[in-house]
Amino acid sequence: MKNDVPRATEPTVREPRRLRSITFKCDAEMLARIDRYARACAMSRSTYIRHVLERKPLLEKGIGEDLRGLLVELARAGNNLNQLTRLAHQLKHRGQAFPAEPVLTLLQEVHALLRGIDAAVKPVLSTRSR
Repeated sequence: MKNDVPRATEPTVREPRRLRSITFKCDAEMLARIDRYARACAMSRSTYIRHVLERKPLLEKGIGEDLRGLLVELARAGNNLNQLTRLAHQLKHRGQAFPAEPVLTLLQEVHALLRGIDAAVKPVLSTRSR
């Protein structure tokens, strides 16, 4: 029967509708700060305020893009490390020695990527704790 066949597409997940709105009063300086911070994070004022209230991480536009690139590189390095690990196990079972240099080079690359991620995230975390 037609109805017994499972569908190949998954239903789309919709965000819950926001049924309530609030207003609050602030001076021009505070409103300017909120707008400046929201713009720096590439968010609308409402989205920025929700992120702050829910204590979600906030990244400035450039930092988020830089961090995304670093994370992609880190994922690639992780894949390479997994491949080297598999090769090391195969060679071990064959009684062959595994050259340590590729692993050392890769670990140095991962270490450099982690330092880059740390440098990108630290300024954001220090401004959030103020």
